[in-house]
Amino acid sequence: MKIFKIQYMVMFFFLFFCIIGTAFLAWYLWNKSSSPPPVVGGVRAIYDIPYINDGMYKHKLDLFLPEKEKKIPMVILVHGGGWKRGDRRALIDVYGDIGRSLAANGIGVAAMSYRLVPEYSVEDQLLDVAAALSWVHQNGAEYGIDMNRIFLCGHSSGAHLASMVAFDPGWLAEYNLNTDIINGLILWSGLYYIKENIPKARFFSRHRIWYPAFGKKPEYWERMSPVTYIEKNRSYLPKTLIMYAEKNFKRVKEQSHKLAELLGPDITGEVAEIDGEGHFSEVFHADESDNQLFERIVKFVGSVGKDV
Repeated sequence: MKIFKIQYMVMFFFLFFCIIGTAFLAWYLWNKSSSPPPVVGGVRAIYDIPYINDGMYKHKLDLFLPEKEKKIPMVILVHGGGWKRGDRRALIDVYGDIGRSLAANGIGVAAMSYRLVPEYSVEDQLLDVAAALSWVHQNGAEYGIDMNRIFLCGHSSGAHLASMVAFDPGWLAEYNLNTDIINGLILWSGLYYIKENIPKARFFSRHRIWYPAFGKKPEYWERMSPVTYIEKNRSYLPKTLIMYAEKNFKRVKEQSHKLAELLGPDITGEVAEIDGEGHFSEVFHADESDNQLFERIVKFVGSVGKDV
């Protein structure tokens, strides 16, 4: 009987601490991802700016600006997540950390959220990215942004969305704008040949990732492939930085090089491989000032548009 009571007490305390620990972890992650963290010195942060005035959380962005700078270059940051996950404050606010670090180096960042599959379509997501660009175009001067130095940047599925908006003028045309408002494009570990990805994908990823986002019709895959629009709109394409992590997926590497070859040296230079990183770790380390990816972005932004 005494042994039974001891076992009961041990089990009780074990479960008690498991529940308390889980509750604390949930509280911590929620607050880190949902509540704006403290602002570092010299960086002005403005949270929850609606780029579409419909009250939807996913139609808001967080703005990070160098406090004392004027004529600020602006990077619009489109998160990844396989079109069905992610947020501007996801992953313990990693995109906010990137925004604060870039702002501390003289570069403004608009970290945006957008609607997600399957409740919404990839086309809705493209319209959201275009809407965020439109908001920056209309309101940027109020925040000291240099309107000749607007950059669109995306990671993973965000790179697909960013390249679609930059290469296909139809999305910005919905807001009476042209793609020439994008002065630079930063594509980071993305996939640009949707028409090739889906037939080659494994059964699980086809049904869990690709079909919910792009359906089963090859003609739609062609339409949603950024490379489809390059030749037709070549004269309007912005300078482009293409990067991927050393330990990334094979197809990401292949398509990054194929895209660079298709764009040509006048639009993009050498594809940057980030040493020692994987598809996910590269995001967590991108806010570090001595990180290769961070340095590439700062250098690229500094090289584009100053004399325009």
